[in-house]
Amino acid sequence: MSAFCFRISKEKIEVIKKRDVEGMGTPEIKYGESMCFVQHASTGLWLTYAAVDAKSARLGPLKRKAILHKEGHMDDALTVARSQTEEYQAARMIFSTTGLFNQFIKGLDALSGKNKSSSSGSLPMDTVVLSLQDLIFYFRPPEEELEHEDKQFKLRSLKNRQNLFQEEVTSLIRGNRANCALFCDNLDWLVSKLDRLEASSGILEVLYCVLIESPEVLNIIQENHIKSIISLLDKHGRNHKVLDVLCSLCVCNGVAVRSNQNLITENLLPGRDFLLQTNIINYVTSMRPNIFLGTCEGSTQYKKWYFEVMVDHVEPFLTAQPYHLRVGWALTEGYSPYPGGGEGWGGNGVGDDLYSYGFDGLNLWSGRVPRHVATPNEHLLAAEDVVSCCLDLSVPSISFRINGHPVQGMFENFNLDGLFFPVVSFSAGVKLRFLLGGRHGDFKFLPPPGYAPCYEAVLPRDRLRIEPIKEYKHDFDGIRNLLGPTQSLSHTAFTPGPVDTIQIVLPPHLERIREKLAENSHELWAVTRIEQGWTYGPSSGYKPAPLDLTYVKLTPNQNTLVERLAENGHNDIMNKRNPRLVPYNLLDEKTKKTNRDTVSAAVRTLIGYGYNIEPPDQESSGHGPATGDKVRVFRAEKSYAVTQGKWYFEFEAVTVGEMRVGWARPNVRADTELGADEFAYVFNGFKAQRWHVGNEPFGRQWLSGDVVGCMIDLTEMNIMFTLNGEMLISDSGSEMAFKDIEIGEGFIPVCSLGLSQVGRINLGQNVSRVDGTVESAPCIKVTHKTHGSQNANTDLLFFRLSMPVEFHETFKVPAGTTLLTRALTIPEDDVLEVDPDSDFEILKKSASRKEQEEEKESSVPKETPAIKNGENEKDSSTEKSKKKGFVQINVE
Repeated sequence: MSAFCFRISKEKIEVIKKRDVEGMGTPEIKYGESMCFVQHASTGLWLTYAAVDAKSARLGPLKRKAILHKEGHMDDALTVARSQTEEYQAARMIFSTTGLFNQFIKGLDALSGKNKSSSSGSLPMDTVVLSLQDLIFYFRPPEEELEHEDKQFKLRSLKNRQNLFQEEVTSLIRGNRANCALFCDNLDWLVSKLDRLEASSGILEVLYCVLIESPEVLNIIQENHIKSIISLLDKHGRNHKVLDVLCSLCVCNGVAVRSNQNLITENLLPGRDFLLQTNIINYVTSMRPNIFLGTCEGSTQYKKWYFEVMVDHVEPFLTAQPYHLRVGWALTEGYSPYPGGGEGWGGNGVGDDLYSYGFDGLNLWSGRVPRHVATPNEHLLAAEDVVSCCLDLSVPSISFRINGHPVQGMFENFNLDGLFFPVVSFSAGVKLRFLLGGRHGDFKFLPPPGYAPCYEAVLPRDRLRIEPIKEYKHDFDGIRNLLGPTQSLSHTAFTPGPVDTIQIVLPPHLERIREKLAENSHELWAVTRIEQGWTYGPSSGYKPAPLDLTYVKLTPNQNTLVERLAENGHNDIMNKRNPRLVPYNLLDEKTKKTNRDTVSAAVRTLIGYGYNIEPPDQESSGHGPATGDKVRVFRAEKSYAVTQGKWYFEFEAVTVGEMRVGWARPNVRADTELGADEFAYVFNGFKAQRWHVGNEPFGRQWLSGDVVGCMIDLTEMNIMFTLNGEMLISDSGSEMAFKDIEIGEGFIPVCSLGLSQVGRINLGQNVSRVDGTVESAPCIKVTHKTHGSQNANTDLLFFRLSMPVEFHETFKVPAGTTLLTRALTIPEDDVLEVDPDSDFEILKKSASRKEQEEEKESSVPKETPAIKNGENEKDSSTEKSKKKGFVQINVE
């Protein structure tokens, strides 16, 4: 056996004893950095290569022979690289098999007479057989009885070996048409390798070389071959190697292969539009304050409004595209930027439709069309910029200013249907502020003359807030709330509509009461003034004597009349004076009470004089046909429809408004009220009704925080509801809300939320994902309820969850709980047959109880958060000890 060593130089170096040096001293040769020489340890000769003979050089490039030499050459230096276990095993396998197979092939050629110069000798049959056995062992799949982790490790190693082998095959056939032609007859076998689950990227390289170097193979490509190649997109995603193979099928020597192109188009494009999205686009968010402005004939709203937006920070090019930032106005009737970005297409922002008008510093935007405008120091909106936005509804016109300088362009003669609101749309990396005037942000520049700050348009009893324009859910502290549609008023709400009394002629008997009403009103006025300390009066000593109305009580119908008369009086006042020019239902309670008291006194005066007042028919006294309020429907996907068994889910009513929950067919319509047709079976806790092709009284009303349980029994064909765990019953005493239902296509959980309503749905198992933030990775929490003993045997399936999670450094079992092992209920017979706990289990349980008692007797009390969802719940006291990684979940 010979030994070689590495030297940093060929010069002889005197060895000096080093003192006070820890370890092996400073390294002289470093992996991947140092150039070193190889020296034979015993003889001191250097490893080099033999010089090439001038005659043999004319025969072509030859392999140089490695020899030992006293001096060697100047270019003998090598770079040392560290190899992993799999790498050196593969290198050793390649080196040994290459020499052996070359010797075997030369021996075959000599026996067949192809190579006359070769000396005939015995073939190394035994060595070749052993080598083939080693190769079979090297590429064998792992055994089925291995543990999951060991099996996964061996599968990864096998896949890497296959990749290496296939890449070697690729290097042998690349540029060699003769070798590529050998694969043409075995195209079916080559493509069949792609259909296997463990198909690697190396086989794609082989197929790509065959298609490029051997064009005749394009004539035998069939549809099933193309489907197999396209199926790799589902396994590997948008792999450029797959796309390269598909491209090579389309063109042959510069000529299009239409048959292959048509096959690819038919099988690739439907349902795989993700191939068309090759860039990461900006995710655009639209925000607005709850300020709505509009005008129409007879409207009471002011017509000139002003606000500013100040840009605090801009971080450009977080994606391949520049940042998105636009400021302007939008309409409630039409502007609808969906959270996913448009109606399934791009990220909608201000100016990307015909219902919004925006400015980005260089262009005015509307209908996705930019119009360049002149501004001082032309640039896209950047940090410290202030954009002033002016809206004049009398012209109408929209104009902008940037840093106090007017923009040379404006929008005019646009549609006024709907209400306008300030809006900004921006992408990641942008921070900005709304300046709405007053205590909601002082303006940096004075508004133009006649323009009012937008904060004055906030409705009474309403708080100013900044909100997303489209928001369907709200995640907070691991809880997901479902949100109903937001409420926005229409033009008619700001247009006073008093009852027209000009054409009404009072009959004679009501003419006489008019004077009495006037007299009694004066008497009431005088009494209140005297109670306030007024002393002025006529010299005759006149003393007011109003009619005593204390004994007069109004019926509910008469109270309804009082409310309508008060509203009518308010609408009449709105046409005459400016204060409180808002809808009657938005007035403060003090003003409402004043109007009601005035009208109530008049009505009671009429009754006091003996007149009888009856309201008209309630059906005909309405304000016109009722219009259904907007609702938002949440439902499970069709693939989750249940067709057999018994199923249950829960719904928590965070608010107490109009909401419905229950079960529905997969083809339930979102534009129809749940339960108004035959597709849904739901419960309305706001009105205590059950809905299915109409409504009937059922159960009782819910309160905020109540939980509704929705049960469906597809064996007995009925649906039942619970409220806080108590069964709801009908007026007839039946617990079944719906019975004799038909299964059909099955049922899915469904709920609908009315205006400004909030609810939570729990589909069971309480497995939820907590979205990540800038500072923390996303995580999950899993709880698992079980019955029976820990020792119950069960078969486990292994699933890998490919997402980052957070977990404790050591496994913990909360006090009073046991390890969870089974998800299904164990029959009583099986439970009885389970072996009792072993001595070790008993000792472990007793130790856990002792630890609990020691914690209770601790002298320093500590407040620990209650653990609700098992051992994976976050705990602030152990947050520092958590690590991030991947979790493996065992599921029965």
